[in-house]
Amino acid sequence: MPKIKIGLTTQIFIAMIAGTILGLVIGKTALPLKMIGDVWLNLVKLAIVPIVLFVIMAGIVNQKDSKALGRISVRIMLYYIATTIFACIVGLIVAQIIEPGIGEAALKMVEGNAKKPEAVTLAKFLDLLVPSNMFKSFVDNKVLQVLVMAILFGVATLRMKDGPAKQTIINGVNAINGLVMSFVHMVMIVSPVGIFCLMAAALGNYGLDLLMSIGSLTLTFYLSFFVHVFLVYCLSVWVFAGINPFDFLRRTVALWTFTIATCSSAAAIPINLDTVNKRFGVDPNISSFSIPLGSQINHDGNAILFSCVIMFTAQMSGIPFNIVNMAQAVLLGVLISSGGGGIPGSGVVKVFIMLEAFGLPTEIGAIVAAFYRVFDMGITTANCLGDAAGTVVVDRLERRHAGLPLNKPEDDQRDIVEVA
Repeated sequence: MPKIKIGLTTQIFIAMIAGTILGLVIGKTALPLKMIGDVWLNLVKLAIVPIVLFVIMAGIVNQKDSKALGRISVRIMLYYIATTIFACIVGLIVAQIIEPGIGEAALKMVEGNAKKPEAVTLAKFLDLLVPSNMFKSFVDNKVLQVLVMAILFGVATLRMKDGPAKQTIINGVNAINGLVMSFVHMVMIVSPVGIFCLMAAALGNYGLDLLMSIGSLTLTFYLSFFVHVFLVYCLSVWVFAGINPFDFLRRTVALWTFTIATCSSAAAIPINLDTVNKRFGVDPNISSFSIPLGSQINHDGNAILFSCVIMFTAQMSGIPFNIVNMAQAVLLGVLISSGGGGIPGSGVVKVFIMLEAFGLPTEIGAIVAAFYRVFDMGITTANCLGDAAGTVVVDRLERRHAGLPLNKPEDDQRDIVEVA
């Protein structure tokens, strides 16, 4: 009889359900389990600085000469960056309007655990980006400063003359990056245990009020998701490619039904390629570059979740966010969401990185991790629809630039769900 392999996301979901039931049944008797959950949280926190430093740096030092990539790569990269910025902004605005973190139960959950962000001016914010002591940034978990260091060191490496010294640094960064990923993989393997314990303790302490708070966060996330899809993806293909928004959604139905069911951007690559090539007549030379690239760096769905979670936790903590704090959240959300695509359970880990960066309670990250499967349907769908929209837009811009006619898409009734 063949063994049934249960994926990590499914294991986490089962652990969440089991922990919820246990917490509701035995009440505060489940509180001692929090100690086990806290150990898992500490393991996640231990990985935050190495992830930011080496994953981002590895992504930079492994880039080829940008001039060789040409106009297509510049356009698709600009599109991906712009839509991710909009994703962060949409999440922040919708969460600011709905206020999912407001409520008595919410305030109890984070009471005394949050640190109010400094009320900084834009000038001071820019000054705080560059640390004077890198080791102090590590010790204090100054995530944004570590991220800036990773970018600076990565760019400095690219500027070195080609030779043994440069290659040694690149090999070393890649090797340590592999070590970091291996460590995170170990931590994520035991994540169902940590989440089971934390959920049992949280539900035992706060009861159904906790589920109400998470329900508000879920509503906020999916409302942000729909706003982003219609105002960013649909509007961009309408303006730049002349495609009716509803026609875009109709032609991509095979893609987004697949992503909702599988929650896998990698598995959706063949579907996405087939969709843009046959339903939109995209040049395969463009789609074969932009779709795989987007699956690695274009994570608008994650950016939306990060923004919603940041505002949700800040509201729970009674911490107001000013315009500078929001700008910081956008900058950090764009960089964190686009880096480290190969990290196992990367979406969960990145939620912790965002919360740690703002001094917000990482316990909320564990609760979000428990419900991650609920969010992941929207996250993966937004990511893949963004890849498709960007590919179609760039293809149309390239054809106009070259004065070429549009490729005629195949019959819309053709079944494109087949995957070899």
